[in-house]
Amino acid sequence: INKGKKKKITPDVKPFDIVLAIDVSTSMCGDPLEKAKEACNIMVTELIDLTFHKVGLVSFGSYGQQIANLSNDKNYLRESISNLYCEGSTNMAGGIRIADEVLRSATNSKLVILVTDGHPNSSRDASLEADRIKADTKFITIGIGNRVNEYFLRSLASTENDYYSGSDFSELANIFQQISNSLQTF
Repeated sequence: INKGKKKKITPDVKPFDIVLAIDVSTSMCGDPLEKAKEACNIMVTELIDLTFHKVGLVSFGSYGQQIANLSNDKNYLRESISNLYCEGSTNMAGGIRIADEVLRSATNSKLVILVTDGHPNSSRDASLEADRIKADTKFITIGIGNRVNEYFLRSLASTENDYYSGSDFSELANIFQQISNSLQTF
């Protein structure tokens, strides 16, 4: 027994592969999208320990689009976030489908965090996509603003407690903080 050496104890961390799915429809143009980008940057630089977790990025406007692969590279993720831009309608189903595709390479527990300020083009299609991925993926929804259909977003989330809301996008970083604090309880 070596009494002179102290063993470093590291807490058990359940690693997650996380996809941020961000609404980039035209209603998000300007301040809402800029605040969403700021919150996403805070999420990947301050709130998520990228030594354990990986993050990917998907946008959904008229189409779902992969912006970043799963990665633990802070600079790559920040650059990817800066590439978000507004366009079109709200194809939430397409965003959920692309998030699922990004998570196919996941090696850890899977989590999708969907952020929106409005209604999807097709509630039915978005519900079908969400139901399909919830079999093996934790699904969190965040509705920001007064045009959000809270009932619908609650129905998409894995559980009622996996729905978060805010009155404007300045609250998004705090919501991300709440989610990151609860990662180990999922």
